[in-house]
Amino acid sequence: MKRFSDRSYYCDFCKVAYNNLECHKCEECCKSCNRIGCNESIVQSCTLCNIECKSEKCLRLHSERFCKELKICKTCNFYRNKNHVCGENDRLCKNSSKSVDQDHRCYIKKDKEKKNDKDFGGFIFFDYEAYQINGVHVPNLIMTKKICAKCIDAKVECEYCEQKYTFYDNDIFCHWLFKHENFIAIAHNLKGYDGVFILKYILSSFLPNDTMPSVLVNGTKILSIKFRKLKLIDSHSFLSMPLSDFSSTLNLKESKGHFPHLFNLPENQNYLGPYPYKKFYGSDFFGTKKKAEFDIWYDSVKEETFDFKQKFLDYCWSDVVLLAEGCMAFRKIIMERTKLTETDTGIDPFLTSITIASLCHHIFRSKIMKPDTIGIIPENGYHPEHKTSIKCQLWLKYLSEKKNIRIQHSKNGGEIQVGKYRLDGYDKASNTYYEFHGCLFHGCKKCYKSDTFNSFKQELMGTTFEKHSKRIREIRRMINASKLVEIWECDWDQPINPRDALFGGRTNGVKLYHKCTGDEQSGYVDITSLYPCVQKYCNYPIGHPIVETENFGDVNKYFGLIKCKVLPPRELYFPVLPSRINGKLVFPLCRTCAELQQSKCNHSIEEKCLEGTWVTLEVQEALRQGYQMVEIYEVWHWGKLGLLFGDYVNMFLKGKQEADGYPEYAKTDEQNNNTSMTITKEKELN
Repeated sequence: MKRFSDRSYYCDFCKVAYNNLECHKCEECCKSCNRIGCNESIVQSCTLCNIECKSEKCLRLHSERFCKELKICKTCNFYRNKNHVCGENDRLCKNSSKSVDQDHRCYIKKDKEKKNDKDFGGFIFFDYEAYQINGVHVPNLIMTKKICAKCIDAKVECEYCEQKYTFYDNDIFCHWLFKHENFIAIAHNLKGYDGVFILKYILSSFLPNDTMPSVLVNGTKILSIKFRKLKLIDSHSFLSMPLSDFSSTLNLKESKGHFPHLFNLPENQNYLGPYPYKKFYGSDFFGTKKKAEFDIWYDSVKEETFDFKQKFLDYCWSDVVLLAEGCMAFRKIIMERTKLTETDTGIDPFLTSITIASLCHHIFRSKIMKPDTIGIIPENGYHPEHKTSIKCQLWLKYLSEKKNIRIQHSKNGGEIQVGKYRLDGYDKASNTYYEFHGCLFHGCKKCYKSDTFNSFKQELMGTTFEKHSKRIREIRRMINASKLVEIWECDWDQPINPRDALFGGRTNGVKLYHKCTGDEQSGYVDITSLYPCVQKYCNYPIGHPIVETENFGDVNKYFGLIKCKVLPPRELYFPVLPSRINGKLVFPLCRTCAELQQSKCNHSIEEKCLEGTWVTLEVQEALRQGYQMVEIYEVWHWGKLGLLFGDYVNMFLKGKQEADGYPEYAKTDEQNNNTSMTITKEKELN
C-alpha cells in the first residue's frame, strides 16, 4: 500500500497513507513502535530520543524503525524533527538552514552555477507522427536523432549519432529510449502531444523495481518527465514558436516541409500516385502568408508522383533534424551570451532548466544578482506578533464602544491572569473574559493545514493547535465556559499581502469606435521593449522594508506598498487605481457602482471609496489625478533603492536588437549606420 499510494507510511487500522510521522495520530497505534495492540506495561525510556516504550520489543522496534526520525524535545515536550529549534526567540531559517532569532531577515541566495555533469550522456531529439481512429491518435512513425556528449561540439559525428533511428511502434521506441541513462530527450510540443504517448508507455510498463516517475506539469501541460535516469523536456518551453519558424529565426539551412497529415491513414500507407488534394494538408486553416507559400509549393509539385512511405520518412526526419539544429543553435547562443570570462563555459539551457522562465531566473541569480539585495518577505509577514497585538487591542476597543463597556487589557489596567495563563481582556461588570487568537500563533485550522510547518513556532501547525486547545480547555475548567468570548484573527481583518498589489496589465478597449472628422487621422502606436526599459533604467527596492502601522507621513515620501482607503474623483477618463470586484479587474470611480454594475451614480462618499493594497507610485499618481486619501492602514517602505536588472538586460540587449533588425524608416546604409551609432552612444551613457 505504501508503494501504491506513493507514501512512506501506511496505517492498517485507519487505512491512511502519509509521509510524516507527526501528521497521523492513530488511537490504536503505539506512539513508540507504531504497532496495533502494543499493550505491555513495562515502561522503558529510549536513551536517544526520550520516548517511553512499553516493553523491550516495543523499544527494539522503535529503535530500528522510528528513533532516527521522531524525537521528544526535553524543553517543549513535543515531537520534533531533525531541524527542530526550541525556544521562544529561536527558529530555523529554511533558506540558510541556520538557527536564527525572530528578527532575522533573509535574502534570496545566489544560485550555484551548475557545472557540466561528467555523467551526462547527450541529447536525443525525436518526433511523433500518428493517424486517428475514432478520435484516438495512434503513433505509426517515430524518428530520432542522437547527439552524444562527445559529438555536441564536434564537427564530425560518431557512428551512433550519424544514424537515423526509426520506429513504427510506441512501445518499441520507448523501450529503446529509456535505455539511455543520463540523456536528455527533447521534443517540440512534448507538453501537449508527444509526452502523452510517453506517459502511456510508463503506466503500462512500470516494473516493481522502478522508482516513481517525476512528472512536472502546469495544469494539463507536461513540462518535464524523469524516469529511469532519463529526462524529457519540451523545446517549445524555450522556443515558443512553430517548428516552421526555426529556420528564419535561428538562420538554419534546414526548413520544414509540407505533408498531408489528414492523408495519414492505415489504408494509405502504401499509396503511390498523384499528390493528395490540398484539403489533406489542412490548407483551409493556414494563415494568409503561409497559405500563399503553400500554394506556390503545391503548384510546383502537384504533377509529380507521391510516394507516401518515402515522403513520410523524409518529412519526419526533416522535422527531427530541424529540431536538433535549432536547439543546438539556441544552446550555443545562450552559452556564448552567458560567458563572463574567458574560462567561463556559459550556461547550458537544457542541463539547467526546463523552461525559458526558469533559465532566465537561473542566469540572473547565478551570473548577475549581488548578495543581500532582494529580501525574502517572511511567510507570516513582518513582526506578526506586533500586528496580532495591535489587532487584539482594536478588537477590544471595538467591543468596548459597541457594547458601551469597559474592558481591561494590556494597555488598560493590565491583562487578567487565570491560573498560569494571561487573557487578553476582561469585563469585570459581567465577569466576561476575551481572547484574541492569532492564526499563526494558535494554529488556525481555517488558515493552515495540520501538516504545514510553523516556521515561527518551529513545529507543525497541528502541534500548535493542539497546544492552543489544551490551553483553552484548562482555562474553561477554571472559569464559566459561557463567559469566554473568542475570535480568530482571520475573522477580524488582514494585514498587507504583497500579492494583493499584483493586478496584471490593462488590456481593455477604452473607446470601441471613433469617426475621424476634419484633419483627424487614426493611427497605431506601440512602445517597444517597455519591460526591458523599466528593468534597465528604473529603481527597484533593495533589502527589507520598514513597516509602519501608525503615525504615517507624507505619502509622496514612501516607496513600496501601501494599504489604504481612497476616494476617487467624479470624472476621470482614465482611472488610475485598479480593483478586483466580482472576480473582475476594473478601474472604477465608484466601488458600489462597479459592484452593482450601475452606470448612474448616486452613492455616498463611503460607498464610493476604494480599499486595497497598491504600489506607492500608483497611489502617488492617483493623488495627482484627483484621488483623495481617506485612511492609511499600513505601509511597507523601502529606504534603499537601486538598479537590479541593468546588467541582466545588457547581457541580452545586443542579441535582441540584432533580431529586431533596423527600424522601418532606415532605408539606406547611412540611416542604418546612424541608428547603430545612436544605440552605441545610449549604451555608453547608461
